[in-house]
Amino acid sequence: MLKALLIAGSVVVLLGTVLPLFRTDAWWVRVFDFSHLQIAILGLLLAIALVFSRGMFPPTFGWTLLAVAGLCVAANFCWIFPYTRLASKQVLPAKGNQEMVSVLAANVLQGNRNAKTLLDIIRETNPDLILITEADERWTRELQSLTNEYRHTLLHPLENTYGISLYSRLPLVNPEVRFLTDRGVPSIRTGVRCGGQEVLFYGVHPRPPGRPAENDHEPMDSTQRDAELVLVAKEIQKVKGPVIVAGDFNDVAWSHTSRMFRRISRLLDPRVGRGFFNTYHARIPILRFPLDHLFHSDDFTLVKIERLKKIGSDHFPILAVLRLEPGAAAEQEAPPKKPSDEREAVESVQRNREHEAEDGAAVAKH
Repeated sequence: MLKALLIAGSVVVLLGTVLPLFRTDAWWVRVFDFSHLQIAILGLLLAIALVFSRGMFPPTFGWTLLAVAGLCVAANFCWIFPYTRLASKQVLPAKGNQEMVSVLAANVLQGNRNAKTLLDIIRETNPDLILITEADERWTRELQSLTNEYRHTLLHPLENTYGISLYSRLPLVNPEVRFLTDRGVPSIRTGVRCGGQEVLFYGVHPRPPGRPAENDHEPMDSTQRDAELVLVAKEIQKVKGPVIVAGDFNDVAWSHTSRMFRRISRLLDPRVGRGFFNTYHARIPILRFPLDHLFHSDDFTLVKIERLKKIGSDHFPILAVLRLEPGAAAEQEAPPKKPSDEREAVESVQRNREHEAEDGAAVAKH
């Protein structure tokens, strides 16, 4: 029995390490992007077990299993290393007294009935911007009291778990709700007047791989999610001025798509060198991943970033306080673009267009 468990564990660790290396949108591959931390821990436990049970296997086979476990641990640690405190910080700690902006992003879980806890957290943290994902009409009513202080709003509640709302105490400039890759999935783009400076803010919540769309039973691939992130990144690379992107990306910080997003957009991740800040799953500690993100341009430094307490959702809210320091751009820099990034970005958008055309044809046929 133990031999079978050790062999099965080795297969799981190997697959969890190798599958994410394939450039495919297939959901059953992309879900393995999430689990590098868990695979690294499982691989380490497996390696320890193999050290003490090598006598159960022929020597060559036993050493092979141990080598596979060790290599997989090392490979998975390389993926997650930037989000440990061993890595260098990508974003500088704030200094000086320049303008600050604070952002709270919360996936509230549409069926969650615990609005009071979220409202208490908002009162305690006092953010300038509040981005709510999975906002439906009921959540919009529950959060109506926010508009007394957060008078600038952009609300788009939906009943399909992809509603999105922005509450701001800072004036909004040309706010708009957009549907970049999916008619049922909105995102937000707006200017935010911060002192004498306008900050461009994006709020996103693309569909996750592995979950069916409405009125469908087949798990979705990552095509639409990846294309939406690519389209936002390509817009941002043309922007001159401060930018913030926040929301539930339904993707982990270390995935190929998220890293390509940051290389194309030239945005920074304040968690690099500071920790994982895992926001999902709030109810299952062993299955936690950093799915809710806040990225920003290089003219911001970091006052603080923290994962907040549970609100009854399957996500924790996340809060970041940034300081506008234009001089910091010379001291901090996003990872450089790879030669393949533009080609991959174009291919990602094209695959989504083909996917939309196929869906349109199927709807027309029925």
